[in-house]
Amino acid sequence: MTRTTVEYTVKCKRCGIEIGYSGMMYEKIKEYGQSRPEYCEECRKALLLEKMTMGAAYFSVKTLPGEDLSIALPGELGMVYHPQRPHTKVEKPSTFDETQFGATPDKIVEIYQWLKDKNHQVAIIIGETGSGKSTALPYWLIFPPKGVPADFFIRDGQILITQPRIVATTSIAEYMGVLLGSTVGKGFDIGYRYSKDRNTDRFNAAFLATDGSLINMIMKGQLSDLSVVMIDEAHERSENIDIILRLLKDQLPLYPHLKVLIVSATINKNLFLNYFGCDTAKIIEFEAKRKFEYKVNFAPESEKLPYDNPPHLRNLIVSAMTKKVMWLLNEQLSGRKVKGNILAFLQGVKPIEEAVSGLKKAIGQSDNLRDKVEVYPLYSDLDKGVKDVVLRDSNSGKIRVIVSTNVAEASVTVSGVVYVVETGVENQANWRSETLETKVGLTLISQANAKQRWGRSGRTAPGDVYCLYSEEQFKSMLPFPIPAIQRSSMEEIVLLLKRLGVDDLGEGWIEKPKEAELSRSLTSLKASKAIDEDEMLTEYGSMLREFAYTSKLTDLIILSDRFGCAVEVATLLPVIKNGGHKYLLTSNDDWDKKEAQKAKIAHQLLWKNCKDDVEFILKLYQLWISPPERQKKSVKKQSLAERREIWCAEYYVNMQVIEEVDTERNQILRLLNTHKKDSNFREIDFRLLNRARMILAYCIPYKEVAESGYSYNPKISADSGTSATYQMFLPAERKKAVAKSVADNLSSLALARELIGLDANDDADEACARVFEGMDLTLEEAIALVEEDWERSMAKTYPLGRVLEVKVKSVISGGVFANTPENMNVYIHVSEINKSSFIKDATQVIRHGESIKAKVIEFDKERQSIRMSLAIPENSPINRYKVGQLLEARVVNFAAFGTFVSLDLGYQGLIHISKMGTWVNKPSDILSIGDLVRVEVLSVTEEKGVSKIGLKLKEVLKKA
Repeated sequence: MTRTTVEYTVKCKRCGIEIGYSGMMYEKIKEYGQSRPEYCEECRKALLLEKMTMGAAYFSVKTLPGEDLSIALPGELGMVYHPQRPHTKVEKPSTFDETQFGATPDKIVEIYQWLKDKNHQVAIIIGETGSGKSTALPYWLIFPPKGVPADFFIRDGQILITQPRIVATTSIAEYMGVLLGSTVGKGFDIGYRYSKDRNTDRFNAAFLATDGSLINMIMKGQLSDLSVVMIDEAHERSENIDIILRLLKDQLPLYPHLKVLIVSATINKNLFLNYFGCDTAKIIEFEAKRKFEYKVNFAPESEKLPYDNPPHLRNLIVSAMTKKVMWLLNEQLSGRKVKGNILAFLQGVKPIEEAVSGLKKAIGQSDNLRDKVEVYPLYSDLDKGVKDVVLRDSNSGKIRVIVSTNVAEASVTVSGVVYVVETGVENQANWRSETLETKVGLTLISQANAKQRWGRSGRTAPGDVYCLYSEEQFKSMLPFPIPAIQRSSMEEIVLLLKRLGVDDLGEGWIEKPKEAELSRSLTSLKASKAIDEDEMLTEYGSMLREFAYTSKLTDLIILSDRFGCAVEVATLLPVIKNGGHKYLLTSNDDWDKKEAQKAKIAHQLLWKNCKDDVEFILKLYQLWISPPERQKKSVKKQSLAERREIWCAEYYVNMQVIEEVDTERNQILRLLNTHKKDSNFREIDFRLLNRARMILAYCIPYKEVAESGYSYNPKISADSGTSATYQMFLPAERKKAVAKSVADNLSSLALARELIGLDANDDADEACARVFEGMDLTLEEAIALVEEDWERSMAKTYPLGRVLEVKVKSVISGGVFANTPENMNVYIHVSEINKSSFIKDATQVIRHGESIKAKVIEFDKERQSIRMSLAIPENSPINRYKVGQLLEARVVNFAAFGTFVSLDLGYQGLIHISKMGTWVNKPSDILSIGDLVRVEVLSVTEEKGVSKIGLKLKEVLKKA
């Protein structure tokens, strides 16, 4: 009998949009007296904010003595009536077929029989690829088979399923939604969460999360909200997985209701069993429920690759993989092999893109293969749209070739894969304590990882695995991967454990970290004052852990907050730390020349007037935050999200990347402003650019940046003018070229665009900031110096007394903000508009967008803007107004002989009663104070420094 999932839909009590929720979880929370959802998420937040800001929850009003209240009815404040809002029941059928998986009802009963004993809290689940351990097992936990109480696994809280990769949390959640017949997300049976998307709430019976999210939950004491923790892909032994195992083992006695399932296909089961103990844990194995088998074909000795020589292997691996894929394609089209998709593994994004490009070119040149094969890359940072296409079933009838990192090794299933080309390599990070750096290199995978990859084949037909290594080379691989904790810096791990109150850092691990590295990390953290001499966490250490950045980048945040430019630096930081892996601007090798040229022009427009990438990134973000409205008035008004999407498409900006920058930026600013209830932050202030540049130079010296990979490398060459940014840091060879002129006074970190084209004989002192290294300068002194340099530069470009035309950007009552033709910020105080007339409000005499002439009077170093005055001869009435000129004016006063009107810049003119077009007894008969009128200039004279402007009324434009 097919099971159905019950869901409900209802309109939000406040805004009226339709929301939904799970019927099963509603029945569960109803037992605890909780109500079902009545508001959408946005309205819930608004309602909560209103409650928080309410001064009193109710009014207590005393009645008058002797009043009879029995006949009193509710007044306007006494009761609010709402129309009935029915909760509509929706039933959705499940697609789950228990016969397809090795996770059978008998195995679930076996898990239950073990875990129902309160002393048994851990089950180690081992099942081959395809046994359903990642999908069928969670289904059975939510809807147990006969022999297991219906609410056993959700009785004490939610089920949390961890995944090592973000792509797995979303794709498995969507697949489970199909199995359950459930909508995925907040309010329904299945949800998911990771750092940038929390699509889960209390109504989820189960939710998937990255292992980092579970660590954060443990830190916040949220284990009590969970009934089951399922750690999937435990064989990967990442830092997070080992930390989770350590923390769970320590805290399981505190949560006797909590059950832990450790799940993998290729786990070292005895290691895990001994770690938790036979009294607490048990091994339960799922049988593979494969319809089809696969055959492993090792490379013959004559064709094996040199796996003992990584540099040589790196040069051969892509071409060898490509050759094998092309052979498989030709074998399929010739009919010698069954038609099916091909999954090939490579070690990283660069070789994958190289292989994909090479395959597309080779296929395009083949008459047999052209239009019959699709080639796609697959890796974690791949654009979501492309990733969805790769993971979705294809109805095109074409053979698909997927070239992937180890993201397709586990959890994520590529449909229709019959053939696997296994290269046996991955990029692995290894910490070198002697040089204090992490090196990412080509590494041979373990046997366990290889078997995971093999199991990706043979899902829809008998499969074949083609290894580029020989059987002897396979046997020489390690049985299991080296735990990441034994090849990583321990500093961040120490900070995390100290934050959680763990003192014995060397014990309690499933496999201990290296003692020498642990000792070095403690010494280093003491030196940086993250922990004190008693190895207790300091306030600075807490901030390092809170921001989850390296000490250099955390210092950057702290100092930017101290110097008042945290908003600017928080916007830059997500771009800096991603080291060129994400690109702000979109480009595509498949575009035709017309499209590529269009993108180039759009990118050049964005780059215009930007001195360096610091200014470019901030400008790009500011434009995205407040994109212009461009639709006709008759068209329905666009939402902010729609305008942003249109703007990104028009200027070829990567919407996904800039949204990620925005999310991380706001997280940083919220952490800096935890004392504030308001989550709104000020706009970017471009006058603080030099200050932000100096703090960047201070916190991230060039050498450390170059070695750590913090520099933001553009995808498109900077010379083309279409790059997302010039490199943030001056290249080493360019630094040598200008060394002579900058040796004594220039920072090794150069951010100004002028320096890119600086010759050895140029005056570098005026081109960039000064040096910290080798000079006895504090950051305060350095900022003062660069701002002093700025003032000197401004005086050279805009001498005092110079008159130039500026464009009004905005007007407030106290003054005018404008820009020079070079886009320099200008401020004109209201007192500098007209010396002959007292003006209270600049908005009454200056209009947004108009161009006016102004004189440079001083420089504002603090705000990095030019102070200017409009009180110049060029703006006097005799020079500004010409006889016969038509002007707009506003009526300000009446006299017996005429009407006084206000012109621009605060000047006033007189419309004599005889110049009002028709005979009137008095001006107020046809005009009112505040009327907007059009007038013609009849005369402009000046006597003893007093200007007189004679006007004629032409028409009334708008009545007051």
